Amino acid sequence: MVFFQIGLFEKVYQDTEGNVHRYRDFVFRKEPDYTQGLTSNLLEAKKDIHKLVRNPYKRAVSSFLHTICNEWLICKFDSDINKGLSFKQFLCHLKSLGPTINTIDRHIAPQYIEGEEQIITEYIQLENFNNHIMEIEKHMDY
Repeated sequence: MVFFQIGLFEKVYQDTEGNVHRYRDFVFRKEPDYTQGLTSNLLEAKKDIHKLVRNPYKRAVSSFLHTICNEWLICKFDSDINKGLSFKQFLCHLKSLGPTINTIDRHIAPQYIEGEEQIITEYIQLENFNNHIMEIEKHMDY
């Protein structure tokens, strides 16, 4: 969610002291028409859908570091801070968790959701975000 582009940047700071994730989860998504509007826009292709993705190799390393630095998360991989976890063990266990990983932590969940290409208009590489968002803003007259 890019709240600046939809005119909610100031509201994020007012309502949640700038915590974008908290605003998204506990304010924005709780609006009465949010789910219905989102569903309608997705199914009827009323708007372009852009998905922000990251280089998968960099993301795998980042997810691994996120896991081994969080005691509550590393235990989900049958390990702990003292015992440790190798990168290979992490990847194998991640694969074995399958779709349940989405409920554990979105930072380590797979980027790809089966069938998403049916609704995604364009993928934006995080590594090229600044250039890409400026192109979108020009197209949208922001």
